[in-house]
Amino acid sequence: MLNWNEKFATGHELIDTQHRMLISYINRLEVMAGITNPSAVDIELFSRFIEFLESYILTHFTEEGEGIV
Repeated sequence: MLNWNEKFATGHELIDTQHRMLISYINRLEVMAGITNPSAVDIELFSRFIEFLESYILTHFTEEGEGIV
């Protein structure tokens, strides 16, 4: 598990909030990946979560790079 640490802080409230969310999502992904005997539903949820996480990451870092957030 990855834990938020204040040394990660940028000082920008929105960016820091989004980074905390990314850490939370990554931790959820780790838990989901640890299911040793996944059902078809588990696999579908995992797949959809990966798609969501990819979209969230791309949007966040695009906005961050453009100075939008």
